[in-house]
Amino acid sequence: AASGIDEAYMDRVANLIVDGLKFGQCDGVDPTPWTVSGAATFRTGAKDANGNNINVGCLVRVEANPKANAFRVTTRTLHPLCSKAVKNVALVSIKLAA
Repeated sequence: AASGIDEAYMDRVANLIVDGLKFGQCDGVDPTPWTVSGAATFRTGAKDANGNNINVGCLVRVEANPKANAFRVTTRTLHPLCSKAVKNVALVSIKLAA
């Protein structure tokens, strides 16, 4: 962002991840205002061997470095393609929050 990363920017990032992407914010895991963590379940229409819908647990963490005016996004899922998709959507959220 042109004005840099401040706590208001991080609040907007958190709101986009929680309200926009429907991730539950992981309270108490972020020791600074420069980190936002969330968890969600991605519900697919694909079926497993028993005919049940496949659900994928998703974790995302957005860490800001205000001095470098940069972000690091970390995602975890059991499926690499899902991890990549969550990361890409988080990056768009960061840009929208600017």
